[in-house]
Amino acid sequence: MEGFGIMLDFNPREYSIRELYDSYNRKETVLSPKFQRRPVWEYKAKSYLIDSILCGLPIPRIFIRERTNLDMSATREIIDGQQRLKTIFDFLNDGFKISKVHNKEYGGLSYSELPDDVKRDFLKYPISAILLIDLDDNAVFDIFARLNTYSVKLNNQELLNSQFFGVYKQLVYRLAQEYRTFWIDSKLLSEKSISRMDDAKLVSDLLSVIVEQKITSNSFEQSKKLYSKFDDSFDDAETIENRFKFTLDLFCKIYPENFSETAFSKAPLFYSTFIALYHLNYPVVAFGTTEYPVGEKDISKLRTALDEINNVANSTFELLTNPEDSAFVVTLKKNTTTPDVRYKRCTYIISKLQDMFK
Repeated sequence: MEGFGIMLDFNPREYSIRELYDSYNRKETVLSPKFQRRPVWEYKAKSYLIDSILCGLPIPRIFIRERTNLDMSATREIIDGQQRLKTIFDFLNDGFKISKVHNKEYGGLSYSELPDDVKRDFLKYPISAILLIDLDDNAVFDIFARLNTYSVKLNNQELLNSQFFGVYKQLVYRLAQEYRTFWIDSKLLSEKSISRMDDAKLVSDLLSVIVEQKITSNSFEQSKKLYSKFDDSFDDAETIENRFKFTLDLFCKIYPENFSETAFSKAPLFYSTFIALYHLNYPVVAFGTTEYPVGEKDISKLRTALDEINNVANSTFELLTNPEDSAFVVTLKKNTTTPDVRYKRCTYIISKLQDMFK
């Protein structure tokens, strides 16, 4: 690449927050505004970054252009990562407090109010950096143009993840992460699909029914509406989280060893059965009232009912003689995520479950 000079070290270097902050204060490192490519961060995004650091989680690497001066000194210019470093430096100067939404232990505290050992670890936190040595502006812009050429377009769930940092998002990702082993072992999701946040998408779809008390579109705009509505506060978050976990744990206990071998390991049937089980204990308005709360004492009956549903789902359509069973199988074959189809599938399963307790 003629004219690019000594471009970079492909083995990223690490600088501690202390080193970068000290260099910044000595004016040896500058945050370059002309390379700022994204909007200024809101408070919630800042708090989320600080929480990641306090938790010891990795954050994206930064890009630094280093200019060599003839007096043996060097000037570093942050060309990608300005918002991250500005947020970190602002926090060190007590510019904002950590949100209680993001960190229950240190929420409501500024940097100076943190315990000494936490502050020490914060200053030692390593930030990975790629150095661009003595490159001119054209070369830098060309590098980022090339990097963006190979960027994978964000899917809807990844877009939500990048836009929201509040209570609802925390609930979704907490549940998605807690059951990550189950998603994979049950074969509901693959590791590859989870890497694209399909686990968060599945949890979002289920929570939508619980929160809205009806089945709505699973569109990006509908999801964005809920993420936005409950971004700052969500009074029922803890209750819903506990109910969600109780329902999924119960579902797992019905098929403790061979879940992946059942039809419930397919997303359409899993979704509807989860909602049906949830409804038995915590009635969803769209499905009416229920008189049959269930728990571990009812696992045998629930297993019997779900075995029958599993058999119907795996049956050859032409051999089905019950019109309700045939209609149910149709809902598993086409347009499986439309509200009307999901509603029909849920009501069928609710009816089968309730029949077992009459």
